[in-house]
Amino acid sequence: MSMCIASIGHYLPKKIVTNDDLLQKVASYSGETTNIADMKKKLTLNVAKQRHFISKDENGIIMAEEAVKRCLENGSINVLDIDLILYVSMYRAYVEPAMSIHIRDAIGAKNSNAFDISNACMGFLNAKELAYMYLETNRYNNILIVSSEVCSELIPWDMFGDSNDNTGFSSLTIADGAVAMVLTKGGDKRNFKLFDMNTYSEHKDVCKIRIGKEKNDLKLMVHSRQLAAIALDIMKEFIPDFVYKAEEYFNGVDIIFIHQVTGNLKRFCGNLREDLYKKVHYSFPTVGNTGSASIPLGMALAEKEGLLKRGDRVVTIVGASGFSCGATAFIY
Repeated sequence: MSMCIASIGHYLPKKIVTNDDLLQKVASYSGETTNIADMKKKLTLNVAKQRHFISKDENGIIMAEEAVKRCLENGSINVLDIDLILYVSMYRAYVEPAMSIHIRDAIGAKNSNAFDISNACMGFLNAKELAYMYLETNRYNNILIVSSEVCSELIPWDMFGDSNDNTGFSSLTIADGAVAMVLTKGGDKRNFKLFDMNTYSEHKDVCKIRIGKEKNDLKLMVHSRQLAAIALDIMKEFIPDFVYKAEEYFNGVDIIFIHQVTGNLKRFCGNLREDLYKKVHYSFPTVGNTGSASIPLGMALAEKEGLLKRGDRVVTIVGASGFSCGATAFIY
């Protein structure tokens, strides 16, 4: 059995936020101890230019509904043929019932089962592996994966003072967006045979969003320098090792998508050959870090730009808080 991507659809909020917009809000909330000039320099070095935030008339479910609508239209797929919905975002408007239940109702997927998966930015990749196993056992036939990230609601705007080491620059890279993907049987027989996943739970406290009733709960609290050091140490070996494995398996690689938290990605790629590094697709400068939506959103944008085509040999790689990392490869 093989699995293929039948269709992708995405939605980006109407509101575009620039670096200056961000820093103005930080200055108004964090007070005189915040070094705005230093933060502006970091944003520039990080190759961040803009990102999308939801407006007052938008929310996570509305974004998800629009992304699913476009996904089904792009693949000429009937919503009644969807038999499983997996929601994978960090963002949740509801703890109960599951967000997937709300999305099922919103899109009218009356013949589907639905549940959520929670694993930070790794959620979409985890869902792909689960979908592969479900399709292989004939449990389901058309699986819809949805990510709708409203990361802007997680930014601790009043905690960027110089004396505060509990939140960091990284939270200013996150942004909003939604993406939907339908997976079904078929495609190249080699598809999704390569999955590689690792978890390093000793780093669980470096980046977290805590549920509770304290002031800073439900905000992204991240030790940015420590997280960057951990990611660098792990990903500089993981990325080239997996890409070379995929290159050998498929006799070449056409395009690479790496979960992007920075535009300066090269230092995380270790000894990846220059010709392969040039195949990495960048969406970060214009859409920021969209959490679990990052990889499929990058694919949707690349397809729109004509950079991702059917038949391309694709590698996708994710690093996530926890710390976790994972990758898969397939023919699109």
